[in-house]
Amino acid sequence: MKTLLIYIGLIISFKSATGQSSIVGCYGRQDSQIRLNADSTFFFFHAVDTYRGWLKGTWELKGKKIIITPKLVFDTITTKKAELTVDSLVLSRDYTSERIEQTSKKVFYMFEYEQNVKLCPKSLEYKGNILYVIKNKKRQKKKIKNGYYIESFNPWYTKDQCKY
Repeated sequence: MKTLLIYIGLIISFKSATGQSSIVGCYGRQDSQIRLNADSTFFFFHAVDTYRGWLKGTWELKGKKIIITPKLVFDTITTKKAELTVDSLVLSRDYTSERIEQTSKKVFYMFEYEQNVKLCPKSLEYKGNILYVIKNKKRQKKKIKNGYYIESFNPWYTKDQCKY
């Protein structure tokens, strides 16, 4: 009887330990992807035409729901006015926080590249190898149709469908 209880206990602990690890991975769809890492961090990337949006942060599993918490990355811009030095925070274009000296040089970027909280889903539901976007407590099922893509596409993210 003891061995049976130990065996059942091991199965239960194995199932709960592998629950989160089975969710870990990269999920993609036509316009974006989200990578859920084993350390409960995530990386979201959205790319359409010359626009690139991204976001980093943490995720938490509550039952079958995944709650996304963004952690914005800021750069410090230093400007000099006469003898004063003023620091300001701005959203970083890349993935690391750094100090930038403001210069008069204008930089041209071919792609608009920014952190975007609006495009990243805040709540997802995990089922099989699919992450469903949850909005207003409902799974998003209606295909996405916009002017850039010729054909509409599914609003959910499928595991191992990442492009970037």
